[in-house]
Amino acid sequence: MKNLFYLFAITAFAFTVVSFTSFNNEKYPENLPSEYVEVLKGDFIKTMESNSLFTSIETNFVSLFDEVTTIDAQYSNNAGYYYLVVGSKTGQERFEILKTDKADIDNGTYTYIDFSNMEVMPMQFCSSGPAFSPFPFVCTGPCQVRTTSCLGAICGILVNGQCVNE
Repeated sequence: MKNLFYLFAITAFAFTVVSFTSFNNEKYPENLPSEYVEVLKGDFIKTMESNSLFTSIETNFVSLFDEVTTIDAQYSNNAGYYYLVVGSKTGQERFEILKTDKADIDNGTYTYIDFSNMEVMPMQFCSSGPAFSPFPFVCTGPCQVRTTSCLGAICGILVNGQCVNE
């Protein structure tokens, strides 16, 4: 009977610890405010499982990723469809937001930026964001080159002074 009580107590303690541990936050950088993480969680549609999508992102965004570990399809009324890509570059974990469209999510592809006529390295990316954000570190406005560091959806590549995605 005493052993049964100890087993019950240990099980109850384990469930308590697990219930207060958030495994889902591991994909988000620790320096992001929890309010922003909640926004990202709210935009979640599904986790992408396409190996060809992973390879495409690693190949076309080689300056950002050596390896892609997860890609989540997201949707926001303010920003539209995007991929939240988590991976690593030179051993450092990182994440990026890539502007995309519903067809890419449905097909498990990334065609928003057409890399077929572009040299992949080196390149400067353009970013976009919602018209307004309560978070000061989030890029706002249309696709453009940013002179300051902000978190935005990669929407194009700088070519001859213009942001292009085709």
